[in-house]
Amino acid sequence: MRNKLACALVLAGVLSPLLAQAGPQQMLLLIDMLKENGTLTEAQHQQLKAAMMAEDPAPSSKQPLAQQTLPLSASEPVDVMVSTQGGSVKAESYDGRSSFQLTAQIAADAAWYDSDITDMGNAAEIRYARIGAEGTLFGPWEYELEIDFAGEDVGLKDAWLGYRTMGDSRFKVGLFKTPFSLEEMTPSANQTFMERSLINAMTPGRNVGVGFETYGGQWSLAGSIFGEGADDGDDRLDDEGWGRSLRGTWAPVATDTRALHLGLSSTARTYGGDSDDEAVFRIRTDPESHLVDSNNYLLDTNQYETKKSKYKIQHMEHTTSIGVEAAMVHGPVSLQGEFVRTYVNSEDYMESLDFHGFYVAGSWFLTGESRNYDHTQGRFGRITPYSNFGWGEGSGAWEMALRYSHLDLDDQDIEGGREWNATVGVNWYVNPNIRFMANYIVVNSEPDAAGEEDDPRIIQVRGQYDF
Repeated sequence: MRNKLACALVLAGVLSPLLAQAGPQQMLLLIDMLKENGTLTEAQHQQLKAAMMAEDPAPSSKQPLAQQTLPLSASEPVDVMVSTQGGSVKAESYDGRSSFQLTAQIAADAAWYDSDITDMGNAAEIRYARIGAEGTLFGPWEYELEIDFAGEDVGLKDAWLGYRTMGDSRFKVGLFKTPFSLEEMTPSANQTFMERSLINAMTPGRNVGVGFETYGGQWSLAGSIFGEGADDGDDRLDDEGWGRSLRGTWAPVATDTRALHLGLSSTARTYGGDSDDEAVFRIRTDPESHLVDSNNYLLDTNQYETKKSKYKIQHMEHTTSIGVEAAMVHGPVSLQGEFVRTYVNSEDYMESLDFHGFYVAGSWFLTGESRNYDHTQGRFGRITPYSNFGWGEGSGAWEMALRYSHLDLDDQDIEGGREWNATVGVNWYVNPNIRFMANYIVVNSEPDAAGEEDDPRIIQVRGQYDF
């Protein structure tokens, strides 16, 4: 005990310049810690605490509230640290076990259409207006909540609670992205192009369910069991369908400037009945331009009510989708591609319907940056320019990109259309939080869902801010 007390006195002497600047909260916390680890006896602890209270009596009620300091014990919450690093606001407890961070994403789009057959009107919109929060609770618990205010309706994007184990695994429950596809799992704020490719129409998106994530030195694995989306269960009269998904990735190379990514995804869904026993399945997509009205989509497996096709996919049993993905980063150059095939089983068809598509894309940073690859989740993250744009600063980061995508929704008597798109993109990263984008899209449908060979041209631009 004497040795411990002597060490404590020596430590106090070494730290005395810092302790002299500390307030009563910090001194009381230190005294409590010395008591808990056995350095101080109960009697010594009480004597030092009484001396501290005598030197620093309770603050006068006449003091401004902001200047008052209340004595805290080791079991009570301590100071909260607030930071604004990365453009966001983050509050974290003194022990680091609980945190709260604001997130936001705002994007404004405009598009001009050189229509061929289908009339696509020029327009502008707020593509994203999202605000959210994420953080930790009491150490292992994690959470995320995000709401999108863009458009006519307020939409819930993410709402989940997770538990992180002592290793590198996490379990979560709530509304979140079903693990499938490199492009889908990369956040929209970090996409190379304004919109995801045509094959994104075959991904399961966000659903309510339970999931797990884990990773190692070169790999990641994620899976989930899910029901339907946040709003799909409203006024339900019958059982809803259930699905499962699994995605694995391997990155034998993953450094700051080089990466090699390989991945495989699989998702399956069993459909429940609806009130008229006609469970309907539908794949449709815009031509990689969100401002196109949904009534003017060129690809749609169910045009029963809107166009001349007399067939629709109903009396559903189950669907299965398989995706293969690969990506490479070598300094400022990157390549990325995926192939997805979806099998649809219905009581109306003896054989499965087969829909498929792919894309290949490449980008080059003229200013030398590299795409930010995260092997723990098998996806790409935020770009940080070597120099931010501003008075007396640099030029930001400039990126050129090309993409070719294809989707085939024709099989048996379903005429959903076939489409090929070629896109040229230019991105200017002003800083890590602000980006301006421009895309030129050449669309070739042979034929589209209406049986026409519709080949519009699209120019679209975006201004984006996120943190």
